[in-house]
Amino acid sequence: MCCVLGARAAHNLKSDQKISDQLIRDELARILKSPMFAQSDRLGRFLSFTVEATLSGESDALKEYLIGTEVYDRKPPYHPNEDSIVRSEARRLRSKLKEYYEAAGDADPVFIYFRPGSYVPVFRLRSESPQAKSKINPADSAIYGAGSGVRVAVLPFVSVSRTPLSDTCAQAITDELTHELALTEGVRVTAATSVAAVNASSDIPTIARRLEVEVLFEGTVRDSGNLLRITSRIVTADGFQVWSQQFDAEPDPEATFKLAKKMASALIGRVRPQLSLIRKRKATAGAAVYTVYPLVLSGEALLDEGTEAATRSALAKFQEALELEPLYARTLCGIAQCYCDLAAYGIPKSADSVAKSLETAEQAARLDPDLASLPATRAIALALSWKWADADAQFQKALSLSGNAGTFRLYALYLAALKRFDESWDHIQQAQEIDPFSSRQKLVQARWFYLSRNFEEGIEFCTQRPVYGAPPVEARLALARMQNALGKHEDARRTAQALQKEFGAQHGVLSSVVEILAASGDAATAKRIAADLNFLAAGPGAASPVSKTRQSLLHLAFGESEAALDSLTAAAADHEAELVWLAADPRYDALRADPRFTRLEQKVNVP
Repeated sequence: MCCVLGARAAHNLKSDQKISDQLIRDELARILKSPMFAQSDRLGRFLSFTVEATLSGESDALKEYLIGTEVYDRKPPYHPNEDSIVRSEARRLRSKLKEYYEAAGDADPVFIYFRPGSYVPVFRLRSESPQAKSKINPADSAIYGAGSGVRVAVLPFVSVSRTPLSDTCAQAITDELTHELALTEGVRVTAATSVAAVNASSDIPTIARRLEVEVLFEGTVRDSGNLLRITSRIVTADGFQVWSQQFDAEPDPEATFKLAKKMASALIGRVRPQLSLIRKRKATAGAAVYTVYPLVLSGEALLDEGTEAATRSALAKFQEALELEPLYARTLCGIAQCYCDLAAYGIPKSADSVAKSLETAEQAARLDPDLASLPATRAIALALSWKWADADAQFQKALSLSGNAGTFRLYALYLAALKRFDESWDHIQQAQEIDPFSSRQKLVQARWFYLSRNFEEGIEFCTQRPVYGAPPVEARLALARMQNALGKHEDARRTAQALQKEFGAQHGVLSSVVEILAASGDAATAKRIAADLNFLAAGPGAASPVSKTRQSLLHLAFGESEAALDSLTAAAADHEAELVWLAADPRYDALRADPRFTRLEQKVNVP
């Protein structure tokens, strides 16, 4: 969860600026008098209560139970875990404040907001950088065009199957996508009635010209009886398709509207504007953006698969985009994310990869210091560098910018590495609400079950029938480790053998397979594979294809504790990224009583 602000939180402002209590109360009064809050007494009470408590120096007390009893009149026995009123209303309040500041409060001198996961309001003076204030000249850069955000229209989704379910789903998705886009920073959405008036033409350029939009969303819904397939496409005004996203789900007539909302949220989370001038509606996307946008979205989709091979393919996509347009900051951020992921997949000299990530992130910052994806990218690179406090500060900034599912997932992993499992799970659940279709979501959930030692629940999660796509490889590796942890060695071997057949060319996966086979009792096969692939190469001139951290895990699986400690010591000397899991990973439990291991934990400096 976000760090709780103390009594000084009311003055936690940009640089050394300080806001008086009166200015904050004046802003509170403006918000409560606005039409969107005047008709919502409960949200107004929520906002007033939390603001006054923070100004009074009582922000530490702003917990779910207190708000439930004081604002929503819950009486004992009141159990927040069973009654989600406060969490639901907090999400509504964040959404309402966002709407207010994009409309009536656009010029207000003070900005009040809540970080996701926290009930403590944050106060900042409204100020813009000189870059954001300057008038945009389209001739200055092909990245930007003259305009105020990206103008978008949503064409009615087509029910291809013409079943009652697909008809209902198509209409629901059209409505939800239009609604969610209207709430998205940097997007201006054409009203549905205006779209309906011109949609008789099938000519996209004609529709775009008449609606005066730059981008159109269109799509289809197919109902096969046991699978509902939703395809959404992004088309530019000249009629060229720049992206297509496909979601599969189980048909459920009773959950159609819930599915539509999640699909719309997931889609927008993946394609929303990130450049700050566009998000702030100081410019629109220029021709260069649309040139590289397909490559960048393709790279981000590959990153979501969560494998080393897909990450290397993503890196190639981003590098191609960078060659086409070197000034697009989102591309650089994607490259930085790739370097972080590769460092976490067990490659040798992972510290070099993390250093490249930080360097590339700084290049992106020089182009756009307020890029939406930048703080989370910096945060994960800083965490992999063992700079925990700096990483947390960047995560707080990332969470304050938007409720992006990827940010919630990354922060959840950061918290899990610190063994703050309850907070981690809260952020995983928030990501699930926003984008349940992501492969990364399944990966993070499976890893959480393993790290938190909830092995039985984790096995149930990993083996249940997939609702939104099959589990990714890292989730299946976590499953095998949990099976071994519970003594289900035959199940673990079968899981590992299946992964060996599918991913036999990926050293990171194979080193985990070897470890699982050894832990399940098949040491002979494990040693043969390790020897064939030189996994445990040691000595001068030896070159293992995996990190020293991975070598330590192999030694542990073979029952070689001293060799494992030697490899960990070498990994620490090389500042390997994977050591961030040292405090939380159950595989190291056998070493925790050893003084050498204690010294290693201190070196990694986990708080």
